[in-house]
Parts: sequence; structure tokens; C-alpha cells
Amino acid sequence: MNLGIFILVHHKPWLIKSSLKSLENQIKPYIGYELNFVIIKGDGKCKNKKSYKKYFNLVKKTKEKNIMLSNFDRNLTAIIKKHKHKSIIYVENDHGLDSGAWLKIIKKKKYLKYDYSMFLMEGFLFTNNRVLSSINQFIKINKPDFISTGHEKRIILKNLLKKLNIDNKNSLLENYQQSIFDKIFHEFGSTNKFGKIIRNWPKHLEKNGSISKGRTENHVPKYNFGLFDY
Repeated sequence: MNLGIFILVHHKPWLIKSSLKSLENQIKPYIGYELNFVIIKGDGKCKNKKSYKKYFNLVKKTKEKNIMLSNFDRNLTAIIKKHKHKSIIYVENDHGLDSGAWLKIIKKKKYLKYDYSMFLMEGFLFTNNRVLSSINQFIKINKPDFISTGHEKRIILKNLLKKLNIDNKNSLLENYQQSIFDKIFHEFGSTNKFGKIIRNWPKHLEKNGSISKGRTENHVPKYNFGLFDY
């Protein structure tokens, strides 16, 4: 099986170091793979983008900003270049954040040359040294379209993403943020398949007779570690 591993790299050298150590510790026989580093480069401000003009005008008026943005750490380049067999893909750091970076990678279609692609974030850690071998075996038997992995699964309901009411009580930046959310929903909803998903997206969950606004599920191994077990 031809596997491509894509890892987002951005702002914390210790995150990618720990992830690469976890990857290197996978025991053989594991899946043969090609390693692709996706470098999210830049300060995220994108002041030259015409589409961001309205945003920067609001920032100037409100003195607020997108607190999720962070600068690219140049020390990451030296860490990545130590690996001989790898591909480096540069994408712009912008307000799309990590999700936006993955969308750029999908648009580049570099994943199409692989049978399967694994999309990972800097800081990921495999739960043991047989993860790739287990994934390989699972794929051979079940031939899945995709595998969703991670220690955390969040169920976010529609009303939480449409929680802001566009009125004078909210800041100008909050109202702008909500208008962008609405635009995204409209774009995705214009296609039949995504439109059906959005229409069927529940506003609340019921559990044991009570209404829940959503939930977070943590999927971690039941290991007990002491201070000297690392």
C-alpha cells in the first residue's frame, strides 16, 4: 500500500520533535510511507489580501484581533531539513488556520498519488509502537474509505456555530465573524449532499431525557504512568 503522511508544522519545535520521535519508534513491519511536511509559513496577518480589507478596517476601529493567529517559528525549518526522505509543501499562514491549511493541501491534489493519506497535526503521539502495523492490517481487511483518529471527538451542534445574533449588542468584529460563518454555511449548503447534512444537523442532543448542547469524548488508553515511566 502506498501511504502518504502529511504533518502540519507551524509554531512549536518541541511539538514536531515529539511527533517525529513517535513516528520513528513504530516497529516493523509497518506501512511504507512518504513523509510530507506542510509548513504554514508567515505571520498570519495577510495585510496585502484585498479580501481581508474589511477585517482590518474593523480591527482598526475595535482594537480587537484574531487571538488564534500565531507566528511561524523559523527554527522548525532546521528540524525538518534533517530528514533526508521528505517532501516540503509551503502554505500561507492566514485566518483559515489549520483547517484552511488542509483545504489548501486538498486543492493541490498531492494526496492523489497515494492509496491512502494520513493527515496529522504537529504534536500528535501514537498510543503505542504498533499503530501503523495495526492500521495496515485494518485497511487490508476492511478497505475503509477513511479512518478518523484522535484522542478527542467533539460533537458541536448547529446552534453553537450560529450563537451570535447580528445586532448592535455585539462588537463589530463579532458580527463580521458571524456573517462569515453564515456565508460558509450558505456555500456548503448550495450542494445537494452538504445541504442535506446541514439541514439534518441537530440543534441539541437528548441523553437520559435531558437536552444537551453537545459533548466531548476522550479516547485515550487506560494506562497509568508514574513520574519515571517516560
